[in-house]
Amino acid sequence: MGTNCDLSVVSSFTRSIPCRDGSNDWLIHNSFMGALFRVPAHDFERLRPILEPARAKNRPCAEPFVLDETDPVAVALRRQGFIVGAHIDERARALKLIEAERDYGRHYIFLPHEDCNFRCTYCYEKFLRGKMTPEIVDAVKDLAAREIPDLPLLNVGWFGGEPCLALDVIGTLSEHFLTLCAAHDTKYRASITTNGYFLSKETVDDLLRWGIGHFQVTVDGSEEAHDTVRKLRGGQATYRRIFDNLLKMAERDDAFSVAVRVNFNPLTISTIEDFLDEAQEKLAPDQRFFLDFHAVGRWGGPNDAHMDVVQEQTAMQAKLGLIAQARCKGFSAASLVDALKPHGAACYAGKPQSLVIGSDGQLYKCTVAFEDPRNQIGHLRAGGVLEIDEQKFKAWTEPVSVSGKCGSCSFAAACQSRACPLATIEASEPPCPFEPEDFETMVNFVAGAHRGNDTPQRKGGRRYETVAPVAH
Repeated sequence: MGTNCDLSVVSSFTRSIPCRDGSNDWLIHNSFMGALFRVPAHDFERLRPILEPARAKNRPCAEPFVLDETDPVAVALRRQGFIVGAHIDERARALKLIEAERDYGRHYIFLPHEDCNFRCTYCYEKFLRGKMTPEIVDAVKDLAAREIPDLPLLNVGWFGGEPCLALDVIGTLSEHFLTLCAAHDTKYRASITTNGYFLSKETVDDLLRWGIGHFQVTVDGSEEAHDTVRKLRGGQATYRRIFDNLLKMAERDDAFSVAVRVNFNPLTISTIEDFLDEAQEKLAPDQRFFLDFHAVGRWGGPNDAHMDVVQEQTAMQAKLGLIAQARCKGFSAASLVDALKPHGAACYAGKPQSLVIGSDGQLYKCTVAFEDPRNQIGHLRAGGVLEIDEQKFKAWTEPVSVSGKCGSCSFAAACQSRACPLATIEASEPPCPFEPEDFETMVNFVAGAHRGNDTPQRKGGRRYETVAPVAH
């Protein structure tokens, strides 16, 4: 056998998954690259001794082998990183990637207004604080003036409450950020999470002018179902106005993207197809719109004890079923595609460069647990000074796996042990983002969507980074 530099191993981030389309082919996924390779059945049989051990999610170090340089599939797998040199320390390389991410730019989520015009039945927020104070606006400006000159990227998210209740704050700070970024050649990205009620043409004009290129808007099933769970403060319906605002956005020629978040519970899930039918004509063909399904959970709101929720064990299966329905209507599977890419299953709250700044200057890591003292990690002070409790901060950004299960997991490059830092803090161990069966279903779904064999391709739609098998 040759030296270590002459030997190869299957990447520790590579996973072999059988196709479910009756072909007997195999899918090879790599979480470090976010790549997918389809291996025809006859090629897999030849390479079975190498690839079948990668069927396991958690596994010890792979056995080294001498790569057959005459085998085009094996050579292609090595060229694309599914097979690597035995001398390469992949875990160190992944850690280096994570460190580079930590040092690249800043991600600030601002709460310009912490009240809301909605009172959704499953909302976890207490609405204890209102509009961002002028003192905090000035402190944010000072923070930006100090940091932006040294940043390659500033990534801003607007959240709430309902951020559009404070459009003047969004406008003032956005113009400040844009001016500073232009002066220092810093890239600027911005998004907004909004209930969509205020997204008139004039408001969208302003938001786009202020550099906001991504929108998240929630629509929960059919009009009747949505209006039972997402009501105005006074109990009035909201669906029709939100949906009409989305249709008006689809008529625009501007460059932006919209994640239509669809929260579901056992009662509303059966109505989602009605929403898909209504949205199919105008939104499905538009590459700027995609759907993101989430099961409603007991997130700490006043109605938790009375809510009927989809059980955690079946939530992902239900989500995958809804994505399949949406695909049949022509919608993209972008949410699944992104989850399989590097960093794709890592929560923003676990990333050191990400910070939430409340309307009163309170600092958080997570936008779900505002009243949890573990999430209240400091304050923004006058002059733009970040006063941070380092012990609390590290609890979010440096989760430790007691069992060490993450160290041998093939999905570690996408999850990074940071799928849910809050759950990690509570359980003292990182949760897995997907059950093995659900993960294999996801990979098969994405592979089928890429091949276009389940629905017509959307014009200009987003593509998964897929490597085609080498022809003989």
